[in-house]
Amino acid sequence: MKKYIIACFVLGLSSTLDVTAQSFQKGSINLDIGAGFGGYATEQTQTASFSATIIAFGTMIPFSVDTSFSSTDGASSFIIPVSFEYGISDKVGLGFDFTHNNYVIDTEDKVSIKSIKSLDYGLKVYYHIISSDKFDLSLGLGFGISSVKFNLNGYADETTSLAYPSTIAKGVGNYLDLAFKGKYWLSEYIGIFGAAGYKGYSYSSIQSDNSSAEKEVENLFSGSGIQIINLEIIDELEWKLKGVNVSFGLAVKF
Repeated sequence: MKKYIIACFVLGLSSTLDVTAQSFQKGSINLDIGAGFGGYATEQTQTASFSATIIAFGTMIPFSVDTSFSSTDGASSFIIPVSFEYGISDKVGLGFDFTHNNYVIDTEDKVSIKSIKSLDYGLKVYYHIISSDKFDLSLGLGFGISSVKFNLNGYADETTSLAYPSTIAKGVGNYLDLAFKGKYWLSEYIGIFGAAGYKGYSYSSIQSDNSSAEKEVENLFSGSGIQIINLEIIDELEWKLKGVNVSFGLAVKF
């Protein structure tokens, strides 16, 4: 009789475990959309070069000026993260991440910078540490490509006495992120999430379009008897960011 009672208890417990649903399992399809912010420590190296060949009084004179300086600073941004995940097992998910970044411009930088925006897109692997009927906690490792665009205001260069018009600087880099994401399911298909973790960026070359400035220099000497050829103005920025992203939002399960 005792053995029969124990057997019934074990069968009952097994039945209970079988009907206890996991919010994430093999074949799960999740879509998360949110908003948040990022804070970073930054390192930047800016390089500028001006090169041309001057033809004056029948003589060709090569001319070039190069400057470079490095600094450290901080940056912050408002982010809109979108992620898609598919369960390849009951513990592991594979997905895609998309994040729009809109950086905060300090008051002193607004003179030269109108806006800085970027778009991240890449792969992410999730390991689900806890997955119950209502709660899910995962650790995600992501890597991918980030394209950034600086909208620059025009400015006057006191060294050369030239006025540079408004322009765009663009670059492509890569990123790496490691983050925890917790989800609470309000129903079978709708939930909320919170995520926090490390994110690092590396942009090796962000370059400005200086075609308008080059044309202005050429026009400056027009009719003076001095000819400027092979003119090239290069503004290049190497930008690295390391910091933390925090976001909250809506989770949908299909």
